[in-house]
Amino acid sequence: MATVTIRWRRRKAAVEAHIGQKLLGVVLRSGFPLAHRCNGNAICGTCMVRVKSGMEHLNPPEDIEIYRLSGVRDGPNDRLACQARLVSEGDVSLFLPEVVEE
Repeated sequence: MATVTIRWRRRKAAVEAHIGQKLLGVVLRSGFPLAHRCNGNAICGTCMVRVKSGMEHLNPPEDIEIYRLSGVRDGPNDRLACQARLVSEGDVSLFLPEVVEE
């Protein structure tokens, strides 16, 4: 089991997650808003999150994610929540973008 701590604006929540789950599902289950226009297919890039810690507990980005992030990425810790999947137990901390589309 992993714990994903999500921060959005001034709110924070810790959510238990299982190995194999994608961050998009974890975030949506938490009740925080996160845009995801393409329904998790790595086509739009709207579900970008910033991983503050615990990157080692996520799968490495695949080519499609790297390509999508090249147009929206601010830093090396940005990931698409629809592609970032938990691969080991541990704590992951992430920030959601300030502006969201619902």
